[in-house]
Order: sequence, then structure tokens, then C-alpha cells
Amino acid sequence: MSKENLKKAKKSWEEKRGYLEYELSIDSDPTTRFGLKKKIEECEAKSRRLEEKIRNIKIIELQAASNSIQANLQPVSPDHKCPDCLFFKIEGTEITDNGLSNINLYLTINLNHKKLEILDGSVTFGIKAGELKLFLKNCLLPFQNRRVKNPVLISINGDIYWEISNIGDEENQPGWRFQTSDETENILKRGSIIQEQWAKIQVTNKPCHIKGVFEVFKEDIALVKSNFLPDDINDNKRALIETQIISYLYKEYFNPYLSRVEFNYD
Repeated sequence: MSKENLKKAKKSWEEKRGYLEYELSIDSDPTTRFGLKKKIEECEAKSRRLEEKIRNIKIIELQAASNSIQANLQPVSPDHKCPDCLFFKIEGTEITDNGLSNINLYLTINLNHKKLEILDGSVTFGIKAGELKLFLKNCLLPFQNRRVKNPVLISINGDIYWEISNIGDEENQPGWRFQTSDETENILKRGSIIQEQWAKIQVTNKPCHIKGVFEVFKEDIALVKSNFLPDDINDNKRALIETQIISYLYKEYFNPYLSRVEFNYD
């Protein structure tokens, strides 16, 4: 089944789950509620399996894209603390401009939601925003060589947009902030940037070292869905527990960064 058909099938199961959850919210009969919960669990299981198939296709696409780029870059072991939530990769090709050595930098990011089994249920989390920072040694990134120079909306998967803006030092420690483009949304939607030409690095000496880290602040972690708390818990207690869960997630997956990649260029 193609990725597009898998997405359609997943959407169908999610819509069915939404209808069942509505029925569950208005039905008080214990027997009926039990049956509805079982059907909701089936929908969730179907959606997870389809999401896994979609993710596997994306990984194949990323690997194929990666194989199309050749560069004299020596990668250092990456550290992805939660690749199911965010995976990112930096690649490059050597070019020469007016006798000067440069590196065309390509960016790949895949953003998703992570489901974590907890207590007697589960919690699904994502991020509201995040920052990609580069740390450069023996190389520079002039402002005019950036793919994104001013706050822009970048289309992800057609109808999904991320807002990206510049942060950080102009040359040695440049960076970009990713956040949702929709003020009504409190979380970055799932999507991918695949091998986007992102910047042109000027090499000032060899070997040069390029490190990229993707950081997320605690306040930018969002719970998408949770079903480990009883329905009758009051709002204040729910908010307190969810705050504790976010603190745990931050310590486990996001501190001091969510993901790190780096490489040397000789």
C-alpha cells in the first residue's frame, strides 16, 4: 500500500475513534461503555500499526535521499534522545566559490508524536516549539548564506506549515526557532523536511567542525493525549499531575537537548 493510501486509512480509523469517543462521553450504560472502549482500543491499535508503516516508508525515503549526497564529511556519533518524537540530520557537499572552500549544508527533520506507556494507561506527547542551533569551529555562516533569513512559513506535507525564524549569533553560532504557524494550535504538527538546502558554510581553516543541536524548553513540551487519569479527577489535580509528567519527560528526553549531530570536515 502506498504512503498516501496508508495515510487515508489511518485518517479513517482516527475519525472512527473520534466518533466512538464522542459516543462514550454521552453514554452512561456500563455495558455499552465497555464495548465502546474496546472499539476505541481497536482503532488506536490500527492507527499505531499504520503510523509505523508510514514511518518505515519515511525512513526509506530519508535513506534514499541521504545516499544521493556525497561529501568529504566525517560524522561523529549522533545522539537522538527520542527519535520517535524528532529525528534530524545534517549533511553537506563541498563546493568551491572563487577559490574558497564552502560546504552546502542540507537539513532533514522528521517531527512526530511519541506515545509512552505510563501507570495504567499511556500519554502521547509532542513539542510546541524547538530551536536548532549550530556551533561552528574553523568555519562561518554569513547571514546572507542562510536558507531562512527572516521569519517565514515553510510548507510541510502540503497543507501543514511551520513558522521558522532566525536566532543566535550571526556567524559562529547561528540558529533557527521552529514553531506552529497557527495561533489556535498549541503543538507543532507532524511532518518532515527532507534534505532541504539550508545554508552555505564558509570554511576558514581545516579541519572544521560543525555541531547541530535541537533544543526544547520545558514549557514547549505538550501532552497531546493522556488516558492514565480517572475521568472524575478535578482540573487542578489533573493540571498538577500533567505538570509533573512534563517535568519527567523533560528530564528523560529533552535535557540538555533533544537531538545532537556533528561532523568534522578535513
